[in-house]
Amino acid sequence: DGSGYPDGLKKEQIPLNACILQTVDVYDALTTTRPYRSALSSEEALAVMQEEVRKGWWDGVIVNEWGGLISSGGLGQSETADLSANLNLHKDDSGKFPSHPHLE
Repeated sequence: DGSGYPDGLKKEQIPLNACILQTVDVYDALTTTRPYRSALSSEEALAVMQEEVRKGWWDGVIVNEWGGLISSGGLGQSETADLSANLNLHKDDSGKFPSHPHLE
């Protein structure tokens, strides 16, 4: 929603690579033991992330893809290729990734 992003960016203004890294970072934070709390299970972490998607904090398409990869048991080369295809991770003619198409 732009409220937590340093430059106040939101929706399609946020680069796709930032959205992907954000999703992985949030999952890691939730599933890692911290001095102030125990790690959540994968299922608990994905449930928290889905609730935050409903609040507009994260990209639902990316969170769903990440959850599918986690639930399937791995991030092998074929799963990574599937993620790239599902998120349309292809550079444009200038060699850059286009604006994020999944945030509306």
